[in-house]
Amino acid sequence: MTVWINDYIKTNRYSRPGLKLKGRVKGILHYTANPGASAKNHVTYFGKTLIEQNEKLPESKRRFASAHIFVDKYEARCIIPLDEVAYQANDGSYRGIPELKPNANYLGIGVEMCQEKDGSFHPDTIKRTEDVFVELSKMFGWDPVKDIVRHYDVTHKNCPAPWVTDGNKFTDFKQRVKNKMNGEIQMAAQRDINKVSDWAKKDWEEATVNGYFDGTRPGDNMTREEMAVVVNRLRKNLGK
Repeated sequence: MTVWINDYIKTNRYSRPGLKLKGRVKGILHYTANPGASAKNHVTYFGKTLIEQNEKLPESKRRFASAHIFVDKYEARCIIPLDEVAYQANDGSYRGIPELKPNANYLGIGVEMCQEKDGSFHPDTIKRTEDVFVELSKMFGWDPVKDIVRHYDVTHKNCPAPWVTDGNKFTDFKQRVKNKMNGEIQMAAQRDINKVSDWAKKDWEEATVNGYFDGTRPGDNMTREEMAVVVNRLRKNLGK
């Protein structure tokens, strides 16, 4: 289960062009610069409001902008599929990250942190953003310390402003993401998936005897197809 909700906006020329990424070599961190607005608010803005506003403007004044994932203190929402372009980091000409040349929009995944009304980042927003980057790093083989960058690092835009002003907070953030990843790897390495935990022995034995599980890999993760088998076995048993 991912730490974000897929809530894709419709394809449109201003925020979701429907173009395919050429690579996913870096994660680009942004902030919304919109104090008090939630992740869901930004789904509405980029999926509807921006489109309606642009259609009322002359072509030269229309705005093209978006990101893949928006994170607030309650949830994270992915508004653009992770294999598509988001208009997030091609403003200006500076390219401080060589791997993102010539156009970062085609090579990076953009994550936006929502701000509180006072402009700060809620601790839960920061923690959830760490979890988002843990998952992205595992998906795309990133080293968080090297492969998470700020919008500022790509184009020199002052974004995310609080962590441009205090770069140590960004450095600490990346290290926490890496620490979380290392912790998960160590836990996985230490667990013997063929051994039942003491606290689960009785229930595991009962579930196996009743045919809900086949008795193998008690400590392993369950796939959706395995869950379907178990659910159907339970349903048939209840039907009797």
